[in-house]
Amino acid sequence: MSEILQNLKKAMDELTAGKVLTSDVDDKVEAEAEAINADEIIFEQPVIDIKEHVTNLPNIRQKSIITEGMDIVGDVHLTDEDLEVFGKIKGNIVCNGGTVYLFKSHTGNITAQCVFLSHCASVTGDLEARDAIQIEKGCVLKGHIKTLGPVSIKGKLVGNITTQGDVYIGADSVINGDVSSKSIEISKGAKINGAIKIE
Repeated sequence: MSEILQNLKKAMDELTAGKVLTSDVDDKVEAEAEAINADEIIFEQPVIDIKEHVTNLPNIRQKSIITEGMDIVGDVHLTDEDLEVFGKIKGNIVCNGGTVYLFKSHTGNITAQCVFLSHCASVTGDLEARDAIQIEKGCVLKGHIKTLGPVSIKGKLVGNITTQGDVYIGADSVINGDVSSKSIEISKGAKINGAIKIE
């Protein structure tokens, strides 16, 4: 085994020294590679057990789920974890360091790293997110949006948008409120009943 590796190293050294043509080295390397038996390969570095490192990774977050059929009356507070809501909540949601995915109706304000409304979710309350807010087609928000990052609206909004990021208004979206952003992209068919301020 070591003789094969030495021959490969020698061929590479000759190539870098300019002593042989590339096609000659390719032929030698291919011949040596065919001679290597995979069972004979010995790795010099030890194999790392990934399990001992997984709990120390900062980007792995827990996820809490409020299932369909659950109705919560009261505030929900989470730290460094995501929240998926398939049930109903009447109260504020504070999800510091995590993302809120809302799939049903909600009454109350939502504060999170990111907020994502989908599957015809309906929210009465303000959305505040550090990174981004996305409202999918069929969703309705009756409240204001405030974020540092981008905002994507494909549903209906009754309220103002204030962001330092970009705003995307999808086709067939309806916004009854003012927009203040870095830039705005409005798709054909979208309706905005309010002032637009680009800063």
